[in-house]
This record gives sequence, C-alpha cells and structure tokens, in this order.
Amino acid sequence: MTPIDPLSGLPEDAAPAPAEEDAVPAPTGEDADAPDGVSAPGADGTPEGTEGGPPAAPVPPRRRPWGLSEAFLLCAGITAGGFAAGAFFGPPDPKAFKAPLNFALLGLAALPGFLRLAFPASRALRFLGGAPFASALICFFVAFALWMGLVPQSAPGPGASVLDSGHGTLASLGLFGLTASPPFAFLFLALLMSLSAAGAKGLLKPRKPVFVLNHLGLFLALAGLGLGASDRERHFMTVSEGHVEWRADAAAGGGSAPPELPVAVRLDDFDMEEYPASLALIDRNTGVPLPEAAPVTYALDGAGSESLPGFELEVLEFLPKAAPVGGGAFARAVLKASAQAARVRVRPSGGGAAAEGWVSSGSSMVPPAYMVLGEERVLVMTGAAPRRFVSKVKVFTREGVEAEREVEVNSPLTAGPWRVYQYGYDTAAGPMSLWSRFLLVGDRWRPVSRAGFVLWFLGAAGLVLSGRPAGKASPGTAPARRGAPAGEGA
Repeated sequence: MTPIDPLSGLPEDAAPAPAEEDAVPAPTGEDADAPDGVSAPGADGTPEGTEGGPPAAPVPPRRRPWGLSEAFLLCAGITAGGFAAGAFFGPPDPKAFKAPLNFALLGLAALPGFLRLAFPASRALRFLGGAPFASALICFFVAFALWMGLVPQSAPGPGASVLDSGHGTLASLGLFGLTASPPFAFLFLALLMSLSAAGAKGLLKPRKPVFVLNHLGLFLALAGLGLGASDRERHFMTVSEGHVEWRADAAAGGGSAPPELPVAVRLDDFDMEEYPASLALIDRNTGVPLPEAAPVTYALDGAGSESLPGFELEVLEFLPKAAPVGGGAFARAVLKASAQAARVRVRPSGGGAAAEGWVSSGSSMVPPAYMVLGEERVLVMTGAAPRRFVSKVKVFTREGVEAEREVEVNSPLTAGPWRVYQYGYDTAAGPMSLWSRFLLVGDRWRPVSRAGFVLWFLGAAGLVLSGRPAGKASPGTAPARRGAPAGEGA
C-alpha cells in the first residue's frame, strides 16, 4: 500500500516539491568546513545571524612562527651546547676574542637583521626577532643572575676542562664563573641576533621609529660592552713628579720588560688632604691602646674637652698644619712637610697636678711628639687618615690627543679611548710623596656603547612622549567593536 502524506493527504510520491526559496542547498567549498554553531559567511564576508562587524580572521596555524615552547627548547639547547663545550674545552680565554674575531662576531650578530630585510616573510627570522624567543632569553638570563647571586663566582683559568684533575666538574662547566663561560657567551650572542632581527622588523614598518631606536640602542650598548671587553686594556703606571712616563709597570714576578703604551703621563704635582687625627692613651711598655678591651680615642676638630680612662683632657689649641719651632712647641706652617699638632692640658680624674704640652702625629719630615703621664701611660696622636689625594697630570696619546687636569680616585681624566685613574702614592711619605701610581684603562669600543645608550634613551623618551590615554585610538584606526576585547579593532 502506498503511504499517505499526513499534511497534503496525497500519496508521498505525489506530494508537491518544496518551493525553491525553501530549499536548503548543500554546503560547498568553505561552507562545508565551517564548524558547528558558526554561520557560513554571506556574500559580503559577514556571518549571517550575527550582530556587529566581522571578527578578525585568524591566521592559519601553519603560517604563524613558532611559539614560547619552541623558544624555551631552543634556549635550553643553546645552554646545553655551551655546557658541553665548557666540559670538554674549558672556559674560553677572553683575550682570544680580540679584533678581528670580535668584529666577526659582531657581523654574525647583525646578520639576522640584514636577512630579515631581504626576506621579511621568513618564518625562522620572524621567530628569531619575535617576543617568544626574547622572553625565553630573558628568563634564562634571570636564572643565571639568580645563580650568580646565590653561588660565589670564581672562574677557573683558561684551558681547564672536566678531564683536568685540578678542577672539579662544576667549575669546568662554568657554574662558578658564568659570565666567562660558554653557555653565557652562546646566549649573549643569541640575544644580539634576536635584537638585530627585531630591529629590522621595525625598519620594515616606517611608522615604528621608537621601536627601532630601542632595539638598535640596546644592540649597540650590549655589543660595545660585551664584544669590546676583549679589546679593553688595564695597566698600572708609576710616574715620578716632574717626569713623563709611557711604560706600564712590569707584571708581578718580573720576567718581562715593562710594556710600552700608546699613551704617556706627566706628573706635575701631588697633593693630599687628611682627616683630623685622634688622641689616645697607650701603655708605655707595650704600646697597646687603652683600655685593651675597647680603646678610647678623642677625635680632634678644634678646642674642647674629653674624658679619657683615668684623665680629664682639655684641648687648648689644634693646628692642622704645623711645624716644630723648638722647645717642644709647634707653630702654624702650611707646608707639605707639616704635621698635625695640638696643645693639651691633662689632669688626673682623682685630682692632682695638671700637665700641659704639645702632641703631634708627625710626618716624613717632622718627628712625632707625645706626653708621658706617669710610669705606665703615654698620650699620643694617632696617624692621620687620607681624606683626598689628587695628582695634577697631563696625558698625551699617540693620536695627538692631549688632556690636562687633576686626577682623583673616582674622577679620572679621559683622553681619547684612555681613562687615567689615581690609584696610589708613597704612603710612607704621605703628603710628601714624590710619585703617584695610576690605573690606565683603554676601551676603543666605548663610543659604540655610548651611542647605544643615547639611542636607547631616545627610544625610551619616545615611548613616553608617544603614549596615548587608554580608550583613545590612534589616527587612522577604526574604533573597537562593542563587546570586543580591549585593544581589538574592527
């Protein structure tokens, strides 16, 4: 029997076909791949049955660069390779990376940037200059910094390997001298390559000058400080007053002639300022300050009074620069050979006759003066500590640069690539020292690092000045859709 259609009352084979507008076409092409719950796009690309603008089209996964997981794996591989190199070849000798090798490494670090400009669509170069790889590198450097903060660093000598009996395995791996180890060097080179690739990304987008300044400045600063370390020179030089010296001090232990430097130093004058001396009681027989458990001193800063163990002390006069004038007395004398002196009155604490006289710390030309108090105690003036010592010098370089000024411990003189620091003097002679010892530091990469810091500062200032309040879009950017995440445009 032929079944009857309940709606039309006719046999099913005679039921009318659905109207053309009611017919649902089979999905074809991209519609067939649409996931459940997502309407197929209309003719204009807008999904049917949705409100607002179209969502941002996702990039196919195969076109995206690698992500954070791959970045951490790559950094782990670089670190493992560095530890393996340190285990079998030992820590590298920093002096082995002098020019021209450090220039070759600089070119290798800058190569990804040039390749990125030539091949902007390269997946590997986009990953190298991307945020995931930079984040992984930063995490590894933070881990290295934590290790160096917790474990004392003392790198073994060049050429030490895990096979040497004189060095342990951990030491030869570089764990006690990370900044001079192969893992640190490999990661540092990877960081420079990442910065060059990222900076080239900014050059491909002319509207990102701040991005380029930040990355290029950091690249130059790190390259000048890191790669230029092998060319940095440190020498000590002793110069007599009124003489010119261009030879560095011989190395400890002798055996080699003093090296001649491309810089000469002339010492014109040396001067020193001292802190006020102190008064103290000492045992006349042993010379030990009293009381032995906790010696008491009185700092001289002018006239005043003080209690010392068993005595009442009164300072009647204090002369920062004085010279003996006979009869145990002193008078003011502003000379290099002068010494500090004080006229004091001492009275026993339990009562008794007071004693008055001069005490002095002495100098290389002035003998010290002291007061004998009974049979066991002596009042003396301690030696004055140097407050400031300075040398007036003139520096000549092979390039024809001349500079003249006063040099102090933390105030060097700069002449071309050289900086001259005050390092020492004849401590036995004190202010009468006839020579000074200087520390000379030569760094020909300093202009590179300084240029990097300048660009980095300009980039940071650009970030501050180009900042926009939250919620305001930049010119030419469509406003965000209602309900869309912050920062997402139409």
